[in-house]
Amino acid sequence: MEKANVSEVVLRLKAVEEAEQLVWQQEKVFEGNPDPTKQKFHATWPFITINGRMHLGHAFTFLQADFAVGFTRLLGKECLQTFPFHASGAPILHTAVALREELSKYGDPPQFPPEKKDEFAWYKFLISQGVPPDRISEFTDPAHYQHYFPEVIRKEVTRLGAHVDWRRSFVTTNENPYYDKFIQWVYGTLKRKNLLQFGSIPPVKHEYYSDLAVGFTEEGGEEQHLCYSVGIQENAGVITKALKSMKCCEKSAAEIAANATKQKRWPCTRPVTSGITGHPLIWDKEHLVDSLGDPWLHNYYSTISYQLQGDWYGTTQGMMHLPPEALTNEFWDYVFLGTPLPSGCEFPVPPARLQQIAEEFQYWSGADILATGRDLNDGLLLGFLYGMTQIMPEKHWLKCLRSNGYLLLDGEKMSKSAGMVTTLDESIDLYGSDALRLALAQAWNGELADANFSSATAVSAVATLGDLLACCDYYACNSVWHAEPSDVRVQQLLHSKVDTARAAYDAYEFKAAAGVCIGLIADLRAQCDGVCVKRDLRDALEVAALVLSPLCPAVCEHVWRRVLGNASSIVTHGRWPETLRAASSENH
Repeated sequence: MEKANVSEVVLRLKAVEEAEQLVWQQEKVFEGNPDPTKQKFHATWPFITINGRMHLGHAFTFLQADFAVGFTRLLGKECLQTFPFHASGAPILHTAVALREELSKYGDPPQFPPEKKDEFAWYKFLISQGVPPDRISEFTDPAHYQHYFPEVIRKEVTRLGAHVDWRRSFVTTNENPYYDKFIQWVYGTLKRKNLLQFGSIPPVKHEYYSDLAVGFTEEGGEEQHLCYSVGIQENAGVITKALKSMKCCEKSAAEIAANATKQKRWPCTRPVTSGITGHPLIWDKEHLVDSLGDPWLHNYYSTISYQLQGDWYGTTQGMMHLPPEALTNEFWDYVFLGTPLPSGCEFPVPPARLQQIAEEFQYWSGADILATGRDLNDGLLLGFLYGMTQIMPEKHWLKCLRSNGYLLLDGEKMSKSAGMVTTLDESIDLYGSDALRLALAQAWNGELADANFSSATAVSAVATLGDLLACCDYYACNSVWHAEPSDVRVQQLLHSKVDTARAAYDAYEFKAAAGVCIGLIADLRAQCDGVCVKRDLRDALEVAALVLSPLCPAVCEHVWRRVLGNASSIVTHGRWPETLRAASSENH
């Protein structure tokens, strides 16, 4: 078989991806629904602040969870992955204020002086994010970001082929009355437990606190942060206990535990006068829960969000028809803590509906994997572990943690100011989503280490998937086949690689799994270039599609359905090939 041109392969891959992703949306294959006959798997990650599109670093971390979901589906488990939109806090305010200053100083559109033309500017950044020039001024309002970027991000994450249940997405500001009620319960619970302290603490050295509106005061000649805070250091023991109970990277656990012993107190609020979007505290309207406080327990809320709210902003009621005002402390205690409802406590829906909500939470909680970046180990992750251990029963604690370093682009660190930021959409345009996913799987360099996305590896991934499609063409079009019985050596080789891939996926070593898959496709190519038996080639195509599907779901769906003729999606009906004949007979 002749090698196809890379650009031609990209075009073909993108056509396959668009077609299969459309079918997935129509069939709702990524929606997770409780099934008492199945074990569950719930994946989560720290959602991004939506002051721009997703870049490759975001995608790399997110895919560590997505790969795990794709693999676990093959084991017959019911899977859930959600994607909330973080729109509160200082980062968005920082962008809006800086943009306002640029437009005020240089005009709209800005006419930058020669010495500023090569410097970073938020106007230029938003243009690079695909915002039309005539709409840039709208982004001087911090509230505008939550109404623009969620749909943009949903489209690009869908293009990525992600296993996301979009019914459960939500925006995190207090404009969403349902999520606001949840945050009020979280902080009300901390207050009732006497875990919140108001007063001055030394300023925290963290990127989210190095910009605007922290709310500082002067005491004894030293700058202090006046806020509500929680005691991390005094609870380091229980945080360490939680880390030890998880299946997680040992280095990550050690680093997070060490950070917990160093961080005496962690600020949770900023003053209303700061101008940030956030959740005003019920008992103190002068202070808002900020960007490192409101996403702590979002993965718990996401298990039931679609039952409560009917859209991302909570402007309509969800499937249980509960108004926001019905979400009292008694409601949340019943759902999340298992506390019986007090006698005489009335709700505007039948008790059976409340029970259904609680049962769904019980089914999905706690999360089976949290994929995160190392840069959050000294901030957001400490807050998450603190909130989890102080509020949630131990049976609902996180079960696995996977932490990675920064993603480099061909060995260079991404930087907005240096123009070294590649959006997810741009990369999909260049390589297609499945080749990009395969290249990002190979970018992993070890726990906590910086990963490296190589453009050469991405091109090689395109060629690999091109070989897979060429083998499919050969299988579908070649009318002359050798009649010999199956080659035992081919079968044994397939079994061996299946076992190796299974061990890699079980350990969440997706780089190693990618290597096995690339080897499988090379073997396929060799079969097609030599003398092969049709049954052997079919078995090899089926095994390759199944084993590769967590990494490259769209092209594997194409092989599974369009080439091999299976009626149902590989996402919902594909199973790990424990034995080749069993895997082959299940769908015929």
